[in-house]
Amino acid sequence: MTVALFNGRIETMEPGRSAEVLVLDGERIAAVGDQALLEAHPEAARVDLGGRYCIPGLIDAHHHLSVAALHPRWADLSAATTPDDVFAALRDQAAREPQAAWIRAFNWRPSEGARVMRQDLDDLQLGRPIILGHWTLHQCLVDSLGLAVLGIENHTSAPEGGVILRDDAGVATGRLIETAWSAAHAASIGDYTRAGWADRIGDRGRALLAEGITAVHDAAASPGAIAAYGELAARASLPISVLALPHPTAMLINPDALSVEGLRPGDGDAWFRLGPVKFFADSGSQPALRGHRDGKPIAMGTLNPGVVEGVGAVSALGWPVAIHANGSLGVELALEAVRAADLASAPRFEHCVVMAAGQAQASASVGARAVVQPSFVDMFAGAAAGGFVFDDLDFAPFRSLSEAGVLLAASSDAPCAEAHPLRDARFGVTRRGQNGHELDVEQSLDYETWLRAATIGAATVGGQEDERGSFAVGKRADLVILSGELDAESPPGVAETWVAGERVYGG
Repeated sequence: MTVALFNGRIETMEPGRSAEVLVLDGERIAAVGDQALLEAHPEAARVDLGGRYCIPGLIDAHHHLSVAALHPRWADLSAATTPDDVFAALRDQAAREPQAAWIRAFNWRPSEGARVMRQDLDDLQLGRPIILGHWTLHQCLVDSLGLAVLGIENHTSAPEGGVILRDDAGVATGRLIETAWSAAHAASIGDYTRAGWADRIGDRGRALLAEGITAVHDAAASPGAIAAYGELAARASLPISVLALPHPTAMLINPDALSVEGLRPGDGDAWFRLGPVKFFADSGSQPALRGHRDGKPIAMGTLNPGVVEGVGAVSALGWPVAIHANGSLGVELALEAVRAADLASAPRFEHCVVMAAGQAQASASVGARAVVQPSFVDMFAGAAAGGFVFDDLDFAPFRSLSEAGVLLAASSDAPCAEAHPLRDARFGVTRRGQNGHELDVEQSLDYETWLRAATIGAATVGGQEDERGSFAVGKRADLVILSGELDAESPPGVAETWVAGERVYGG
């Protein structure tokens, strides 16, 4: 079917290219140009934009889609503000999933009143190991039975890059941080992925259409997730496009050459394709950094092992790489890894939340691209309001990266944060959190820049700039019709979402 969209403000995301008419032919864009295209395509069905903005489909360049798809099967603790709320949710979960080996919850936020201890979980006597996944996906709390299943005793050494938290008497508290939680995550997720995972991924993908999201990069796709995506692709059931970044099931454990055995870089098509191999340079719940606060030295976070070796190994096999680098020490380790490797394509640095002077320029010098989250400004504005700022480190240095020549891609990091790209871009513009506190305002970028980062920027970091991300002949016919203006203080909404030339939301 041929469709012509006209009478709107068509943002092509192509440098210096404006358009009055956009013509779609099936899944692809057939023409981009002026009003003459309407006469040239009399067969096309007309879509009057009524003066509204029309932009390429939004691409969430860092979204844990396969994990988020499982959340409806776990106890949701996002609204839990007391220990009793947690206990009630766990009892409900035990009843709802009686066959699962583990009782699993997500979105645990102990700092917001839902603080519970290992003994509290033991006292529930639910008969199965319990795991509370922290909202960051970088730590958890397990009960005594869970520790036993994992083989963790009081004398068990923590893995490199992780922490087994202990009390003053040396007794494991059940809190497992960073790589220490990896085995717990892998062990507890199994029963939830054996049946219906692909369908749940499809459900989650359809929900994203209301946000104008037409493609995501799954930023740590396990072998099971890759199989589920392949199943959906084989039966033509993917509602959005997926670029999967291969990573072991034990999240945060860095891959090696064996991790990608049987896979080939770039395998797939426009609906589902394998992307860069994912690595973790540093921690997530606490960025690994070193700096000064009020003139005093401060350091925090942990570095993950195997980054330099792993990046070198998979690069030698022709794989591109994406490296989680949250803090300044994580960025430094990522730089070390890519300098030591023979890379076939530009590396991705994921997050870049806290950076030291000169690191933006250093990132540009190795050709790195930054996948960033504007909504993290809101997250860290809370810390800044509490006086937790550094003398010599920058939070979310978007402008510094851009001015250094580092291409930016916008993303959400869902489900660690919500995926609302049009709304969350405002944090990258105003640099103001919902608490009213402003954070490093000089790092602001305008709203139109964030739209580019969520379209052609995200496509480029995925190696798909010839396929999507802008309105050009031959590219995917993915688009969003907006309601409202490009205003950071009052962001536009989504009126319609089109995928592969078909209206799939709104209208």
